Amino acid sequence: MPVRKKADAAPPALPQKELLEKLFAEHDEITARWLDYELDVAKLIAFPAMSDGRQPLTAAFLRAKKAADQLRPASASAKLSEDAVAEYLDAVGNYAVAFEIAEKDARRVRASGFSEAERKRLDRAQQLLKVAVDESATQAERNTAYKRVREEIEGLIVLSEEAVTVLEKKVAQQLPSGSDAAAPPAPPADPQRLPLPKRDAP
Repeated sequence: MPVRKKADAAPPALPQKELLEKLFAEHDEITARWLDYELDVAKLIAFPAMSDGRQPLTAAFLRAKKAADQLRPASASAKLSEDAVAEYLDAVGNYAVAFEIAEKDARRVRASGFSEAERKRLDRAQQLLKVAVDESATQAERNTAYKRVREEIEGLIVLSEEAVTVLEKKVAQQLPSGSDAAAPPAPPADPQRLPLPKRDAP
């Protein structure tokens, strides 16, 4: 059997700038997927564990996010040591894996940590939410449904100010301006908030 040359053992390394650009894209994609849960009230109600920092897997994801954010270079053109690039590479990899694990678990458990009565409240909130953002409903109907959504989730799920702003714009049927549409929504001010009390499964 021919001996494999050392040069053939691994593909050539990417130039540092190109590697950082690829890492930035992956980093941003994971963050966008996380924000989709943080800012979409329907997803917050359906998968509350994704925003519950007391859940071990969610907490691990938030720690991985913080590490990746802290190690992220200022730009792809930044001059970094090989060790610094490798550290950021590992951090983004850990961030991606931690998100996948947390998301899979949140979708598995859904609202199982709530009591039966609380789950019924969350179900009502989901149904009311559909009315609140329904373009065919009147503004009065949307406003009433929105108010009842907030009442149903009170004490169960805490909405970030950013999530409330996004939802209220949908209820008011406000279309984003050109500048707003081009820019991604700002992340919640405190991604490690602890919105839900710890509950034992019924």
